[in-house]
Amino acid sequence: MTLRIFALLLFALFICSCGDSVQYKETEPKFLVDKIFDVPENSYYILDTLEPADTVFVKQGQTKRLRAAAYLEDKLLDTNRLPDYYFFRFWNYGNNNYTTEHITVQADSTRNKACIYSIDFFGDTTITCIHILIDTPFELKAKSPVNNQSPIDLGKPTKFKVEALGIDPWEKASCDLFVSSELKDLHNAGSLKKSNFDCNKEQSITLTDNGKEVFYWTVTANLYGQKDTTKVSTEPMRFFAKPKNNEPVVILPIVYENARSKSKNGILTLTSNDSTAMQFQIAGDTILYIQGLSNNASYKAVVEETKFTDYAKDSIEFTVLENAFTLLDTLKLIDKIAPEAIPLQPSFAHEDSIRFFVAENGSGINALKTAVTISGTSDSIAYRYNGSRIAFALNCHTYCNAYIHLEDNAKNRADRKAWKISFELDSIRITGPFLRETAIKTELQNE
Repeated sequence: MTLRIFALLLFALFICSCGDSVQYKETEPKFLVDKIFDVPENSYYILDTLEPADTVFVKQGQTKRLRAAAYLEDKLLDTNRLPDYYFFRFWNYGNNNYTTEHITVQADSTRNKACIYSIDFFGDTTITCIHILIDTPFELKAKSPVNNQSPIDLGKPTKFKVEALGIDPWEKASCDLFVSSELKDLHNAGSLKKSNFDCNKEQSITLTDNGKEVFYWTVTANLYGQKDTTKVSTEPMRFFAKPKNNEPVVILPIVYENARSKSKNGILTLTSNDSTAMQFQIAGDTILYIQGLSNNASYKAVVEETKFTDYAKDSIEFTVLENAFTLLDTLKLIDKIAPEAIPLQPSFAHEDSIRFFVAENGSGINALKTAVTISGTSDSIAYRYNGSRIAFALNCHTYCNAYIHLEDNAKNRADRKAWKISFELDSIRITGPFLRETAIKTELQNE
């Protein structure tokens, strides 16, 4: 009532002050309607292609853009014509009012409604609102069998459980369970074991002995909202059948990262709490199946490369599961040492090429990243590289700095050093190395 009286007072003042400037005519149709639209935030849109909404769903941490549009007898009023029909028009969202055509709303439980107030020249007020619902992020968590653990008995029921979180009151969810002894077949129709069940209810199936010891499982949830359906799947999980001989087996993957194609000479050392040690030879990427370990005993595994010594050793500590398969995290041998260029000798004859030895004993040199540059130019000069040496001819005749850019297959770079090359009467002398920044500063001072 107070809002209407206030509007009538404003209207009276408007009539007195504006005289004949009022454009509204009583003979014009009076059927005015406001509609609210959920519109794109950062792109062009055509309003006629959108449907008005009385509810909008906003994900946590995100926003939605709303537009209020006025219709006269179901025809959209151009924004420029609104003053012909409305004395005052504004959005109310939370505790704030906005006179803009668009507003931005967010997920906020204290502000669950936005309304457009329209006051015409007769003082009539219409209120059109849209409800703002917080769309909780949906999560699907695999609970059991536990990944890489939970040994099962073939021929007996195995329980599968996931946890579905974030199902809003207006949403429904159903789940499908897939189990396979082959990871590549996990989502095939033949792997579907249970379908259309309540995601938060435990499922039980019996797996038969097909000669396999490793199994994979995943659950796909179908989340049905008011307007769309979303599919969410758990990451493939792995579990094992109990060993047939009822003895523990430890599975340990070992990987050489970014390795060149040469045979390796790795050694895995397995040490127990009582310092008993076992060793295994490693010739490259492999998966070790280690038997003969004690149930519930603790061990430390250390792998190192003895031939290509740029690879850093890796280790893991673990406890053996009782009469079951124990799958360990992958041990990774990683090349962490950058290659290095070293002059074969301190001086060379004028007619000789300059030759450097390339020290790299890990993943190998990446030929696409190799270059030689000379001070004063950023272009690489011609060079020859044979796997252990790099040779090049100079195009300077007094002195210059040479930069040898090297990178190995593990992306360790060695291009921060400069070598000073001086032309003397009887030879070309090489000194250094110097930090690249220091060499460049010296070059600038000598210009």
